[in-house]
Amino acid sequence: MINETKFNQIVSEAKAKSVNNPAWLRAISKAAAAILDGSMIVTTLAHGAIVTTAGGTYTANGACDCPARTKHCYHRAGARLMAIYEETTTPVVSLADDVAAST
Repeated sequence: MINETKFNQIVSEAKAKSVNNPAWLRAISKAAAAILDGSMIVTTLAHGAIVTTAGGTYTANGACDCPARTKHCYHRAGARLMAIYEETTTPVVSLADDVAAST
């Protein structure tokens, strides 16, 4: 299960860094929505990610092999968002609270 608060903060930061690039803003928004609703599954790897959507499964590692063939691909955006999410640690203040919040 994804920590939506943490993920949304990462998405906000990514959008702020891409404010002057509408194509990346669209890709970030689409990827974030798909990750949150479960229609995009991202499996991060040492050098990229495997991204699965209804349209297929693609490798995203600085480029993407999806049919869009664009550098502003939402698969790449999703792969990067999840890489940042997994790299960013959230401190556990209370083990009891952490367990209570888990499913």
